[in-house]
This record gives sequence, C-alpha cells and structure tokens, in this order.
Amino acid sequence: MKTSTFVSTAPTAADITALALDLLAASRQAEQPRLTVGLTSARRGEGRTGLATSLAQTLAGEMGQLTLLVELDFERPSLANYYNLSDRGGLHDLLLEKARFDDIVQKPSPGLAVLVAGVNGGPAASRLSAALLELDESGLAARLGQVPGAGSLVLLDLPPLLDSPFGLQSAGLADRLVLAVRANSTDERTVKAALAKLDEAGYRSRLIHSVLVGTSPRTPGWLSKWSF
Repeated sequence: MKTSTFVSTAPTAADITALALDLLAASRQAEQPRLTVGLTSARRGEGRTGLATSLAQTLAGEMGQLTLLVELDFERPSLANYYNLSDRGGLHDLLLEKARFDDIVQKPSPGLAVLVAGVNGGPAASRLSAALLELDESGLAARLGQVPGAGSLVLLDLPPLLDSPFGLQSAGLADRLVLAVRANSTDERTVKAALAKLDEAGYRSRLIHSVLVGTSPRTPGWLSKWSF
C-alpha cells in the first residue's frame, strides 16, 4: 500500500500522473480487459470526487486511456456539477432498466465517458443503492455495457465508508480501492475505523493507495508508517 500526496488547492500534474501510472500498472498486472477502481474515503468532504475527476481527466486527456467515470453516491451526487452535465438520466435509469448505457452516458471530453447518478437523495437513493448492491462486480460490469477499447479503466466515485450505509458494500464492487484522506482534518482514529470496516468485509487487500488531499506539505507520520 502506497501513500501519495495530492494537493487539492493546487494539484500538480506529477501527483495525479504518478497515481494514474500506478493504476495502469495494476490493470496490466490484473490480466483482465478492464480494471474497476473505486475512489472512497472515511467521511464526506475529504476530496474523493475531486480526486476522481482529476484522475479521470489525466487518464483520458493526457494518457489517451479510454476511461469511464461512474457515480455511485446516490445520496449526495455531484459529478454533473463538476462537468456541467445533465443530471437527468444516469445509473438510476440503467439499474431500473429504463435506458441503455449508450443512451445515458455523457462524454465531456475526448476519451472520457461519465455516468452520473441520475437521482439526488431521498427514498429513491436508498432504493437504488440497495438495488446496486445486489450486483457483484461482474453484474455491475454487465450493466455498464462494453466500454470501447482494450485496457479501459472504470473509475467509481463511491459513497464514504463511515457516513453512508452503502459505503462499505459499494466498495465491494471495485477491483481496487483508493482512499482519499483530508489533510489537517481527518485524524488517525477516523482512518482506522474506515480500514477496520474494509478488514471486516475482506476488502482491505483491494486498497492500493491512500491519497492525502489538502494543503499539508507532509504526510502524517501515522499515515506514512502504515502498511495497508
């Protein structure tokens, strides 16, 4: 498990490129046509979605890697705002079989496809989250359809592990996990609680990176010394 530094207020290309290269290497090592990487966090407000969008842009725009970014946080969706996309039609319609993948996927830039949640909170969010969790990794891949091109990456913007009742189970839909940790805010106890949940579910081995998000120039000692 590696610990990266990512400064959200002034992100460097090197920070994101290093993470993207590691994910591409993990994809090759997995010996599968498509790697699904979940971006998660312990709490809300840790920069998880911002990290996901920056990573997606780097993979697609700078590396020419066909990338699909999928929003699984039905309770607090925000990807439509990040990319100025329509929030109508998305994973919501795909799960309810109201639309085909090709009809609802949006492409804000070359090489990047985005599937927004398509619903914003309320009882519908809970129902959809429950329906999503009935799928396993292969079932999710089948619903998403075939992303064109060999070696494509799917990035999942997941709900947080501790703040959402669906955070932990959603993490199980990813082949690999990246944990966003807010600098100067998230403490060791909170991160340990999130990791304990991953341990209990048997998902800890999927965690390949923690990413420090914020303005701290140094990685906290308790974070850098851990072997995740």
